[in-house]
Amino acid sequence: MTQEDYEQRRRQLDEQHQATLALVEAAWQAQVRALDLVWLASGAGGIPLVPQLEGFALSPARLLGADPAAPGLAPKPAASPEPSKRSRVWSVIEEIEQVFEALPEVFDHRDLNRALGRELDRGVARRNLQLLIEEEALAPVDSEGGRLRLRYRKLCAKIVKVEE
Repeated sequence: MTQEDYEQRRRQLDEQHQATLALVEAAWQAQVRALDLVWLASGAGGIPLVPQLEGFALSPARLLGADPAAPGLAPKPAASPEPSKRSRVWSVIEEIEQVFEALPEVFDHRDLNRALGRELDRGVARRNLQLLIEEEALAPVDSEGGRLRLRYRKLCAKIVKVEE
């Protein structure tokens, strides 16, 4: 390697270093601006997020379409009342209780899907089956052969609902 080659490569490394630093600085500035916007939007910053324009107040609610009186903005269609995600997740327990007797003594997610006649989200199934474990109707079974596969053993033939 000649002195000239060395100097050329050194300049290239310096240029790459400067470009990298500039990118990191720009990313940091973008993050700070985003944090500032979140702070201002929360109302805690004391400064309105959207300035007043010619006596016309543009509030965040109007910009998001929540205010139907906002000129030039179409009102958002009324959303149909939908149960919360949590209530939908936990509502499956009744379906599982209905097919409980049809499940084999030791079963997994696929067996549960077959008994239900539909594909159930794994997370939803696990949360609902955890309720049955807590009620001592089920027990988790250790995986065999090193493969992680959640399986459950029925501790009772059927579930008896206790009315509160």
